[in-house]
Amino acid sequence: MSAYTIALFLHVTGVVGLFMALGVEMTCAIALRGARRVEQVRVLSGLMVGVERLFPISILLLLGAGLYMAITVWGFQTAWIDVALGSLLIIAPTAPLVNGPRAHAIKREAEAAADGPLTAALRARVSDPVLTMSHSILLVVTLGIVFLMTNKPQLVTSLATILIALALGIGLGTALRRAERRRLASANVAASAREG
Repeated sequence: MSAYTIALFLHVTGVVGLFMALGVEMTCAIALRGARRVEQVRVLSGLMVGVERLFPISILLLLGAGLYMAITVWGFQTAWIDVALGSLLIIAPTAPLVNGPRAHAIKREAEAAADGPLTAALRARVSDPVLTMSHSILLVVTLGIVFLMTNKPQLVTSLATILIALALGIGLGTALRRAERRRLASANVAASAREG
């Protein structure tokens, strides 16, 4: 066993941790949009806030081990490494600066609300379009970075991969928002029919 193989293990562990955190956070965010009661929002937002500790640990493992391998074996003249590193440095702050504050705000509001149906303010928070778009972009761009790590393409292909991943992430976020708007419109129509 060499220092490189240990670094590779830590690097892959960072990737797995990042996807675990993203998976839990996205699952909670999707479930939040379907929540009907404050009690559900309390549980789900608590899980979202709790999993955010995994992001910095995963990013540190991913970056630390990746930088070690780049310095000792690959070098920074390798196009896919430069593109992957740049992409990771751009998306890494998203979880603590975009997703984290929103998850904390949802949790605070749910803890302050009385048990029962969601208030309009809490419904607006759990349906935050920025959170949906952020999760979608993070997920697909991270998959793009994994593609770079496994295929090690040249510069043009590396840049195209990340740009395509970004476009797909935006497309996924947009599709999820449209589906959410249709679901809410259907729920409003059904509620109006029951009242009328």
